Amino acid sequence: MGPYEVIQVFENGAFEVETIDGQDSVFLVNGHRLKKYFQPPTKKDFTQQVQQQFGMVVENGNTNLLET
Repeated sequence: MGPYEVIQVFENGAFEVETIDGQDSVFLVNGHRLKKYFQPPTKKDFTQQVQQQFGMVVENGNTNLLET
């Protein structure tokens, strides 16, 4: 079972979740039953974050500062 995407969070601690495998199954679960999962960033995402945060260009493993 899973993974799921959270659709809505209710004040009573319930979560409305949906499967991400294309089956369109939506249901409510108690928030205590859920485990957090953060997908690790891809190399492309990490490179973009470095460029935005530090003004660096990463090419073929080499890092160069951007001129502003």
